[in-house]
Amino acid sequence: MTPAALSPADLATARAVAVTFLEAVKRGDEAAARAVLIVRDGETVDFPTMHASTGSYALGEAVAEGAGVVAIATITARPGTVAPPALPIVLAREGAAWKIDMGASMNRLLGVDLDALVKGMAEGLGAIGEGLSSLSSGPAPDESAGSPPSATDAPRKKPRKRRR
Repeated sequence: MTPAALSPADLATARAVAVTFLEAVKRGDEAAARAVLIVRDGETVDFPTMHASTGSYALGEAVAEGAGVVAIATITARPGTVAPPALPIVLAREGAAWKIDMGASMNRLLGVDLDALVKGMAEGLGAIGEGLSSLSSGPAPDESAGSPPSATDAPRKKPRKRRR
């Protein structure tokens, strides 16, 4: 579906879902908030923190982006808490219903694909583990046997005399 295929009614409906979510977060209604979310395996949503930090919000216009919709929420944090000042809310169709794609929203907020980042980090850590494992397995067969020379085996220099 192209952006042109989304009607004004689609945009209004998607934006209304974002309002439903934000209102549920404000009042601490986790069940209502979850009802409009797409949360994939491995993704988590910290509702208590979101509720505790969201004082108020202003929601921008819903804009078609590919087959989805994006609306930017400007969040005002409650005193003593921190909230992202601008939260991109990415909405996608799940069946016939518009829902908030939480993973895509967080990726957009942070400017990085978190799933790809975590997978890359895991691969890197695996490679480091393999490298460390090979180091701890002992000297390679082509290395000479015996111990390395100690510091006391090095030739000594005579100390310089000081001029007065």
